[in-house]
Amino acid sequence: SGTRLLGVINDILDFSKIEAGKLAIEQTEVNLADVIGRTLDLVRDRAEAKQLDLRVTLAPDLPVSCISDPLRIGQVLLNVLTNAIKFTEKGTICVRILTETHQTSVSVQDTGIGLTTAEIKKIFHPFSQADSTITRKYGGTGLGLAISKKIMELHRGTISVESTKGVGSTFTLTLPRKEEGA
Repeated sequence: SGTRLLGVINDILDFSKIEAGKLAIEQTEVNLADVIGRTLDLVRDRAEAKQLDLRVTLAPDLPVSCISDPLRIGQVLLNVLTNAIKFTEKGTICVRILTETHQTSVSVQDTGIGLTTAEIKKIFHPFSQADSTITRKYGGTGLGLAISKKIMELHRGTISVESTKGVGSTFTLTLPRKEEGA
């Protein structure tokens, strides 16, 4: 209960900082594979407790580094992974890291409860969740994805979702790649 309360307090503080324009984002070279590995270590026990299959695929051409804030990218990834585990009763959660010309993307795909189109439109808004039955069953404040969206925007990146109700969801984070010579 204490850990949960601390998480809610930290979300409220982060949201307040974002609203006040005071959330600082570090722009440094980050080994994305290391950040993902540390984040997976934080959630692995929860996935195993639910007997979920947690898979990771790294792009063979994954750059050694990207430009971001390792703490904040880890926070966003932790939020998305925690949600995937929370809303998946059985099956698989796949984390994929892909590289494209100017960006690196991290997708988290689950076989969870999924979302309708109407629910997708609400989930990135503060204090919003898919619906009230979800809040009653799974808990949460409705701040995690709103904070994650703002953090990704501060990184000049994005967070998006594709989902099918009853089938699962895929959340994708994109980050700009380090410019050559920069």
